[in-house]
Amino acid sequence: MTDAKPLILLPGMMADHRLLAAQQSAFPNLVVPHWPAHHSSDTLATFAERIAETIRPIGQCAVGGVSFGGIVALELARHLDSSGCILISSIRSPREMPFRFRILRPIGLLPQPAFNALASSATGLFSSSMGRGAKRRSDKMLTSPFFSWAARTTLRWKGCDPGVPIAQNHGEADRTFPVERTRPDHVVSGAGHMLVATHSVVVNEFIRRFQASCDL
Repeated sequence: MTDAKPLILLPGMMADHRLLAAQQSAFPNLVVPHWPAHHSSDTLATFAERIAETIRPIGQCAVGGVSFGGIVALELARHLDSSGCILISSIRSPREMPFRFRILRPIGLLPQPAFNALASSATGLFSSSMGRGAKRRSDKMLTSPFFSWAARTTLRWKGCDPGVPIAQNHGEADRTFPVERTRPDHVVSGAGHMLVATHSVVVNEFIRRFQASCDL
């Protein structure tokens, strides 16, 4: 695969290249961009365009991502010479968001400071029922400017047509994006949202088949 065209994969919202360690070992042509600095006015489309600028010129490639990274990859595919988009534990459109996310979409219209305050208050209501580890993770996310921006911007996402074939690999027991609301090409029995790490062999084979179908 040394002469294979580039494969660009984006990690999850609060993750980096380490989430894709198994894919980095399997695909010498893999590129995992760093999340660039975001602007408060960024949409997912303008954020994806900024990612594209960091990796140009790259030529023909395949793009994809995990969870939030998959959503951004749909937008990124529009800004590169992409032959396809790979979604791992992700969704194709806002219609595939679970009900608990869709009812929150109106608060995504709030200005960022108001959104942050409301999100913090809502989390505080449930903090007493959280385990210590879950509360630490929640506190870390709420104090992250990137997480707050990404959560609000995802709720505001209107979806897009990347104009390329989409291949979606999903876990049967995914609780973040329940499989019942999605249209996956392949469902991994018993797998949860961390499919990319827990079932990396299956994910890697899925990627290989998709690359072959796109002649990449």
